[in-house]
Amino acid sequence: MKVLVPFDFDTQYGYFLKDSYVCALQRQNVELVPQIYDLNTMKKNVLEVDGVLLPGGLGDIDPRLYGESAVHEKTKINSKRCDFELELIHSALKRDLPILGICFGFQILNVFFKGKLYQHIPDELPSSVVHEQKCISTKPCHRVSLTGFAADLCGDESTEVNSTHHQGVKSLGDGLECLGTSEDGLIEVIRHPKHHFVFGVEWHPERLEHDWVIPNFVKAFRR
Repeated sequence: MKVLVPFDFDTQYGYFLKDSYVCALQRQNVELVPQIYDLNTMKKNVLEVDGVLLPGGLGDIDPRLYGESAVHEKTKINSKRCDFELELIHSALKRDLPILGICFGFQILNVFFKGKLYQHIPDELPSSVVHEQKCISTKPCHRVSLTGFAADLCGDESTEVNSTHHQGVKSLGDGLECLGTSEDGLIEVIRHPKHHFVFGVEWHPERLEHDWVIPNFVKAFRR
């Protein structure tokens, strides 16, 4: 079994991928296929893999992609990655490949389906919930309430998550459903029910010891 995972990109260091993703997929006996931002190789790779994992990242999605002209001072746009991953999602959906979006990947999925984002949560949705935790990110810092398909996958109606993001889903994309929220009402889990498995979470399951997200993603392409 193979999972395509696009690299993150930094203007100073170039392409990179955090080893937590490699380790999480290895634990599931899945081969990781790393992907640079080249459309020709991506379209070949999509024909040979069993799923696509859109990882978290350092940068942010260009607000112009969801209809906002003003850019918050805390928004650090990663246009190169955004443009590529929108094409990758399109190609993966044509094959109805299972897709899992994590953090940045969760947000780009929502934007692909024409949803909007909070550019900086502390300014737009102030609350007592910590969305940029100070402690090590292998430790959960708040709870997420789950419903429907997500609760079935988890085996519970809530789950403890870590949290390292300053942006989030403001309005759902077309056809997406919200299956999980934090205590302040922020959307933490999304799914597109008309596709075999298009699922996204705002937290980083690959860093958590008791993760139910990635194992269920792998089960989705072992059908």
